[in-house]
Amino acid sequence: MRSSEKWKRILSVILCAVLIVVSLPALAADNTAYVVGNAKVNLRKSSSHAAKVLGSYSPGTQVTVLAEGTNWTKVRVDGKTGYMMTQYLSTAKSKNIMYVRTYTGVKLRLRERATVFSDILGAYSPGTAVVVLDRGSAWTKVRVNGQVGYMGSQYLSSTKP
Repeated sequence: MRSSEKWKRILSVILCAVLIVVSLPALAADNTAYVVGNAKVNLRKSSSHAAKVLGSYSPGTQVTVLAEGTNWTKVRVDGKTGYMMTQYLSTAKSKNIMYVRTYTGVKLRLRERATVFSDILGAYSPGTAVVVLDRGSAWTKVRVNGQVGYMGSQYLSSTKP
């Protein structure tokens, strides 16, 4: 075997190993939940309304459940660990339909990538239903009218406006 072929095989094995390692968190989906409701939900340092707020997350944000409680659930999101009220979390996978909700009535842009500098694929009126493919705190990957792209998570709601 020539040296160049040997290096191609080595690189292929390394690439496969990296892809497997990167995919492992997706396999542990049974501890995944999503923020639900019509407003942002606070992540708190402890299970109390008086506790310090570590961040606020839009409906549709994916969190990792560490310990579920009756009133408060310990979660990890965006590298932060804290508590969210259990009533604002859902593990239902059927919650993949969300609706465009802008506060001014302006159409929401569907972007090619998760950045405001990305190309615009379309613009959708408030109330438009979208299929959620991947939920994030800032951007959500969606499919709408056959196109796949990204919309700002704060402008998507689990309830139709």
